[in-house]
Amino acid sequence: MKNPEAVQLIMRYYETWAGINAAYERFAARLGVTANLLYLLDLLCCVEQPLTQSEIGTRLGLPKQTVASMVSGLERKGYAVREVSSVDHRRRYVRLTEAGRACAQPLSDKICAFERAAFGRMQDAEQLALVETSEKLQRALHEVLDEE
Repeated sequence: MKNPEAVQLIMRYYETWAGINAAYERFAARLGVTANLLYLLDLLCCVEQPLTQSEIGTRLGLPKQTVASMVSGLERKGYAVREVSSVDHRRRYVRLTEAGRACAQPLSDKICAFERAAFGRMQDAEQLALVETSEKLQRALHEVLDEE
């Protein structure tokens, strides 16, 4: 990249992204879990339909092995089960047990409150601009990939 201003801007973006991730890591540590486990429990707590491990990995941006390991850990604790689909026996869905939901719901409530408090420090227009700009970046990244 020849434009030094663009390089600096992208570096600021990387630092911001890393800082946001660090904030979630700190928040999860205060709750006694890893950020990835917090994301997984929150997702499983909030979804309307059960998800496969592959779908979980896609939504959370995590490798299959990481998701499989975390789900196995939840199964060992009695917090999750993998169920074979009645429609397609090759698909296995992950769902929380009642004990898992009892563990996940308070964590999900806390992460929601954490994010609402952070968003609350921004004006409504700033919140909307953040989300819309992030969506635009996501589309642009995929467009660049599709052109190659």
